[in-house]
Amino acid sequence: MLESSALKTPVLSRQRLDAATERVTLGLPSRHPDVRPGQAIQVQLADGRPFFSVAGLQPGASLELHVTRRRDSRSNPQLFAALDAGSLQISLPHGAIALTDDRRLPDILIASQSGYAQSRAMLDWMARRRPGHRCRLLWQASSGYLAAERPWLEKLAAAWAGLSLTLLPLDEHDALNEALAALPSPSTQGLAVVSGSSHFLDAARHALRRHRYTLLSDQNPAALPSIEQENALCR
Repeated sequence: MLESSALKTPVLSRQRLDAATERVTLGLPSRHPDVRPGQAIQVQLADGRPFFSVAGLQPGASLELHVTRRRDSRSNPQLFAALDAGSLQISLPHGAIALTDDRRLPDILIASQSGYAQSRAMLDWMARRRPGHRCRLLWQASSGYLAAERPWLEKLAAAWAGLSLTLLPLDEHDALNEALAALPSPSTQGLAVVSGSSHFLDAARHALRRHRYTLLSDQNPAALPSIEQENALCR
C-alpha cells in the first residue's frame, strides 16, 4: 500500500438511509493507502475547506461513507454538489483510532447518527478478525436510519456471539443516558469509542462518569493502546 495521499475517487453508488443521510460508495485505484477500521478520510471541497468523514474499506477496493445533509454547515452544500457531479477529491487516511491486530479492542462503541459509520467499520473488522472479543454497540439514530441498518446488524450479531446491540431512537433524548447508566461497571478499566458531535461526547462522558471506562473519540484523538501496553499495566 502507498503512504497517505490525495486521490480523485468516482462515486459508484448512493443509497438513501433516512430523510437526510446517505450511504456513499467511492471507487479506489488498485494501489491506494491503507485505511484501517476507525480512521477517516478528508474530502477536499471547492473552497479548500476540508470535510472529514469516517470511511470503511470494502471488498473490491471501495470506500463506504455515511453523509448527512445539514442546514447549519457551510461545507455541507459543497459536499453534496461534488457528490452530484460524480466524484470526490479525498486524502486518506486520517485519525489515530485504528484497529490492528496488536491493539486493544474497544469494549463499547457509542455512536450518534452518521457517526455510526466509524462503529460499523470497526464491528465488521472485529467480527472477522477477533470473534472471541465481546463488544456492545449503543447507537442513537433516526427511526429510518435504524431500520435501514438493523438487518445487517442483526445478521452480524447472529454470527458473532460476543456482540450486544442497543439501538435507540433519536427522539428519545434520555434513552442514551439511561442505557449508559445501566451498564455494569467493568472489573478492569474498559475502553469506549464515541463517534458523534462534541455535545454527544460530553453526554456520553457524563453518563459514564461512575464507570471505569477510558473514552476515545475524534475530539480526544488518542490511539488505541497496544496489547503490549495493556499487559504491562496488568503485571
